[in-house]
Amino acid sequence: MLFGEHRPTIDAQYRFSVPAKFRVELGEQFMIVRQLTEATLRIYSMSAWNEYVESLRRQMVRGKFEAAMRKFHSQAVQAAPDSLGRVRVPREIWESIGVDFENGNSDIIVVGCGDFGEIWLQSNYDAYMESVDLDALASEIDGCMI
Repeated sequence: MLFGEHRPTIDAQYRFSVPAKFRVELGEQFMIVRQLTEATLRIYSMSAWNEYVESLRRQMVRGKFEAAMRKFHSQAVQAAPDSLGRVRVPREIWESIGVDFENGNSDIIVVGCGDFGEIWLQSNYDAYMESVDLDALASEIDGCMI
């Protein structure tokens, strides 16, 4: 399982270091995919990505599934970390989640979410976390507080 918050930096070649604990869980190759509904990237092991795609294939109408796959794969990276654990993500993909290299807004956070990870622009993550209503969330998960 992927868990915790990690704050890597993006270098001049648009690489970031995938947390060591994540690399162990994700394996030698994994997917980094732009989310369609939020300004985040998701990190999936190859097996978790294949399971996700297969569940979409079963649930969606064929034409819509193909459109979703086209969009997902056009903004995706099949990643294999280098010897230092770094992965290159194209500038355009970074910019799609709000990273602004010209204005120095490139602080990111990598968050473990169980069977996938997320990469957020730090300021967007902070705003999201402030907006989470813990009481409402607790009732959503049958009144169990974590």
